[in-house]
Amino acid sequence: MPAFCRKEEELEELHTMLEENSKVFLYGIAGIGKSELAKAYAKQYKKYYTNILYAEYTGDLYQSVTDLDFTDDLPEDSEEERFRKHNRFLRSLKDDTLLIIDNFNATATQDSFLPVMLKYRCRILFTTRSKLDGHCILQLKEIRETSALFQLVSAFYTESEEHRVLVKEIIETVHRHTFAVELAAKLLENGILHPEQLLAKLRDEKASLENEDKISAIKDGQNSKATYYHHIHTLFSLYSLRNSKISYGICVSFPSPASMPVSLLTGSGSPLETR
Repeated sequence: MPAFCRKEEELEELHTMLEENSKVFLYGIAGIGKSELAKAYAKQYKKYYTNILYAEYTGDLYQSVTDLDFTDDLPEDSEEERFRKHNRFLRSLKDDTLLIIDNFNATATQDSFLPVMLKYRCRILFTTRSKLDGHCILQLKEIRETSALFQLVSAFYTESEEHRVLVKEIIETVHRHTFAVELAAKLLENGILHPEQLLAKLRDEKASLENEDKISAIKDGQNSKATYYHHIHTLFSLYSLRNSKISYGICVSFPSPASMPVSLLTGSGSPLETR
């Protein structure tokens, strides 16, 4: 996202964990800002690394390694040969390399290549919605500072200052969920609803959810998680009034790896760069 609104302390904690543990799983619910934190870390701490590599997890780490593009790949290479060469190279890297595996929403039992990747000597940062017990985990939670989330809204909604009180109420109503706050800001900027109208719709939905789910409200935080997703669903439903805005919202929320000012290796043809 254009406006990084997390605390510097979170970046510092992540850096310390990577220095001490080498492999870190950045864990949190969808839309909480894991990918943005990982990319902000790569940007801010790039001087600590010779290489920063990026890969989007697509359901199979073995295939993700195979699909990476290197300058010495040959058109006639079989998939097995590509994997062998790529794996050999990744195994040769040391702790001056950071490998980011984004959206690793799986477990060790679901992806058998994970134990192999964890033996690489480079530092690896996974973003994930899966809580992988037994590994080094940094859990990302809601941003508590209203001022930081208001700054996020202001990055997308030009009239946020004029409607400060209503904007802050919207932030509270969506439980400070980063992606929901961003969607709300974009929806307001596009003029689909005025702030008071959006707040009323979100409050109506919240009241409905509370009436339907009173029993589970105190169990394991699941009610809060469901509420996040319902808010996002409602916001996207409002966007559907203008279908083109949905793809715009997704593209802006999750910038492509190419937009990051650090050396990246992706599965889409980007070369490996070193400093």
